[in-house]
Amino acid sequence: MIKIIPKEKRFFSDMGDMNSHFLFSFAHYYDRENESFWNLRVFNDDFLSAKSGFPMHPHKYYEIMTIVLSGAVTHKDSLGNHIKVSKNQIQVTNTSLWIMHSEFNEEKEDLTLYQVWFAPPDFSPNPIYYTASFSEKDFENNLFTLASWIDENENKLSSRLSVKRWIFDEGKSLQIIPNKHLFLYVTSWKIKVNWKEILWEKFQLRATDEKEINLEFIEKSDFVVIDSE
Repeated sequence: MIKIIPKEKRFFSDMGDMNSHFLFSFAHYYDRENESFWNLRVFNDDFLSAKSGFPMHPHKYYEIMTIVLSGAVTHKDSLGNHIKVSKNQIQVTNTSLWIMHSEFNEEKEDLTLYQVWFAPPDFSPNPIYYTASFSEKDFENNLFTLASWIDENENKLSSRLSVKRWIFDEGKSLQIIPNKHLFLYVTSWKIKVNWKEILWEKFQLRATDEKEINLEFIEKSDFVVIDSE
């Protein structure tokens, strides 16, 4: 089954210097029909203007990935980390039973990022934090994995899924053989799915029990894929 969700169905949260589009129930937005997609619990498309951010706050029980699209976010946490994460970098935190952190845009430029939460089946006894860097060429016309639970991937996840970012040129096509659950979010441009339906910018696809999914890139397209068991 494939479900395509247009960008208008996202919940818009306006916090002045910061705003976000929530793809799932989060904070003051609640929809009992849209609490998660398998072990994907949160996907927020965030914008933070210069000199804005989230002060120190607690987390537990989730694995959190931040994918920075433009600008830089400064992360501080109760583990003693104080790190700037920039465009084409990710940060991953397995919060375990408890962690405190803050995230600020300390730069003069605006910041855009995706913050994604997963519900792992097991928790490490202590919180885990790491960052990883990529170049845009890593994503271009390449089935590239940002992080995964699969052993051979150096950027490990506790959650049984893989997070991928792909940028494919206009005219290219791709066949995906997904695991049981596949989520796709379009950062830019448009994609044809199974030769009929169109995924426009900021659309999302949620697929369950599909043997294959065929993508055709009508224009050069940048998108994130989360593939889970």
